[in-house]
Amino acid sequence: MHLSQGEYSQFSIKGRLSLLQEFGMPIREKMEQQTRVEVYLLYGFYVEVVYENDQVITAEPLKFPALMEYYNSV
Repeated sequence: MHLSQGEYSQFSIKGRLSLLQEFGMPIREKMEQQTRVEVYLLYGFYVEVVYENDQVITAEPLKFPALMEYYNSV
């Protein structure tokens, strides 16, 4: 199976999380107050999952891969 960022974005949030659990590779995690951000590598692109109080808020592809520098500074 292989998906593009656009195809991934067409899935529901539940579907996106399922794909990340099955095929994604966790790269980084960052915690600030009540917000936790996890970054995954999925099919050659990065996905940022944002949690607030352990509830998933978003699971979106990183639009700017240069943001990985921010996560790498953790």
